[in-house]
Amino acid sequence: MDIGNTVVANTSSVTGDISVKYQKLATEYSKMRAQVSVLKKAILEEQSKTADLKEILKAREHSIRKSDQEMDSLTFRNQQLTRRVTVLQEELDANQKIRSKGKVRGGNESPTLQPPQLTNILGEELQQKIEENARLHRQVFELNEEHAKTVCALQDRVTELEREVRGNNRAIEEVSTKNRTRIEKIGRAHV
Repeated sequence: MDIGNTVVANTSSVTGDISVKYQKLATEYSKMRAQVSVLKKAILEEQSKTADLKEILKAREHSIRKSDQEMDSLTFRNQQLTRRVTVLQEELDANQKIRSKGKVRGGNESPTLQPPQLTNILGEELQQKIEENARLHRQVFELNEEHAKTVCALQDRVTELEREVRGNNRAIEEVSTKNRTRIEKIGRAHV
């Protein structure tokens, strides 16, 4: 009878130990589950931030391409104006040579613009176009610098966020592995 009581006592203490271990394991499991959901939420937030930053980067690149196209257009227009001024200057020089040789008589002169007036007007127009072109070049240069800084900052942020996502993924994988191991131990203990 003593042996029977001892076996019953041992069985009940083993059952009690398993029950306590099971409760501890269930508590650990629920804690780990909560951590996994928090980590998943953090990863989703970081992925959202990364996507937003990529969109901002695309918008900035589009803006830079547009500015580059505008600059090319202005450069082309400036070259056209320069050629036009050169042609007009050559025509003016030719007219002055003709007048200095005496081929054009005083009574035949046109009452419109005199050569010095024409030169002044063309010079003013040219100066205005040169100043406008210089201003636009400065603006494009400043925009390019600002864009480059922004792109670097965004790329750094994307790299940082990707690193955080990898770390969070590793943490989730570790928690999941620990949970699987504990669940397997519980399953083996109950068998």
